[in-house]
Amino acid sequence: MEYIYMGIRVVSPLLSFMLVGYVVRKIGWLEQGTFTKLNTLVFRLLMPILVFLNGSQADRGEIFSRTNVEVLLLALSGIAVILFLSLVICKRLISNVKDRAVIVQGIYRSNLILYGLPIILTIYGDGPTGTVSLLILFIVPTYNIIAAFLLGSATNTGKSGLLLFKQAFTNPLVVAALLGVGYNLLFDGLIPELLLEPLVQLSRTSTPLAFIVLGGLLRIQHLFESKRAVISVCALRLVLVPGVMILIGVSLGISGPPLAVLLAAFSAPVAVNSYTMAKNMGVSPELSGDLVAASTVLSMITVCGWVALLSFLRLI
Repeated sequence: MEYIYMGIRVVSPLLSFMLVGYVVRKIGWLEQGTFTKLNTLVFRLLMPILVFLNGSQADRGEIFSRTNVEVLLLALSGIAVILFLSLVICKRLISNVKDRAVIVQGIYRSNLILYGLPIILTIYGDGPTGTVSLLILFIVPTYNIIAAFLLGSATNTGKSGLLLFKQAFTNPLVVAALLGVGYNLLFDGLIPELLLEPLVQLSRTSTPLAFIVLGGLLRIQHLFESKRAVISVCALRLVLVPGVMILIGVSLGISGPPLAVLLAAFSAPVAVNSYTMAKNMGVSPELSGDLVAASTVLSMITVCGWVALLSFLRLI
């Protein structure tokens, strides 16, 4: 029971926050426009502060340790293989180019920041901050660049490679990770207490508010209209992909906090930003929203199961 409790302990706060957002919108206390503005606050200020503190306060020797580099290389290799296989398979099964692009994005792109980071903080507190910072530094830009090319090709409005790289590396979360690691290397993470304390307090609001916003923005009305795609993507995103990546990680001798980071990166639901990008580019935004909503709700069950299983096996 203690292992099941561990899994429930990880997801129950996140579920509670989401329910608050969903109920608040349903009873009309806040409108969708307000949630959208709050989402901007979370994405451009609160989450970047959290990411910056993670990078700046991490053990400098830990950030680029051998284990962390192995986890990063495994994660990037996994994303490449997942992307290749999903492109090949979806090309044969899905004729609609826009739907295909959104489904592929849903399979490879997880909600590492908004969902994965809180999982790590719940299990270990501030322990594996170096691993998290390293993954954010490389994986978030990778997600953005791939999505830009993928969705751009579906609309024949592809942008230049240089512009795509610029957009990826000006992402507030990537900038925060770069600044955090850079500050750590230059100043050994020393921040004056008068500045550190308000930053810490602000960072603590990021996860609850982010999930309240996510609950407020969830739309579940159209899920049954695209149930085949939704079920397939959720099964791959939440069960098959994390299962394979965890198995490979364990076979390579990865365990403890680094394995938990790997779990968080690959068991998280479809990234919320995937809907934002699909909507802005006009690439099947309704289907993209369905994938985000369904995978986020179902992940409360699957993540609980993964954490319980790995805790039982004493791997995390």
